[in-house]
Amino acid sequence: MLFSIIPFVWWLITARKIVSFFSWVGLKKIEVTNKKKFISWVTGCIVFLFIGSFITPILIDQDASTMEQFAGQGSRLILGALVYGLIQTGLSEEILFRGFLGKRFINKFGFITGNTIQALTFV
Repeated sequence: MLFSIIPFVWWLITARKIVSFFSWVGLKKIEVTNKKKFISWVTGCIVFLFIGSFITPILIDQDASTMEQFAGQGSRLILGALVYGLIQTGLSEEILFRGFLGKRFINKFGFITGNTIQALTFV
């Protein structure tokens, strides 16, 4: 939550009257021009991620991951695991690192330098 709160408070102070929060951090509605290509691409990504969900536990040390939080809980925690994976980690990191820090670094130093600084900060 902290990763999302910091940019939100900054937006409240500096840009609330100028632009919406989601536009400010770069979250926009997807405009689909070729629906068949889009559906094929999304389906391919889902299949890739589904296969990866079986391979990843074999390749990583499960004791060092967040998987142990959900281990042995059965299918009733699938929603919790999805929320944790998509919103708590993925979305909040995107908002902070790319939407907040990335935009500020790029505006100050240019795209290549700003994006490099943002990427190194993410690591």
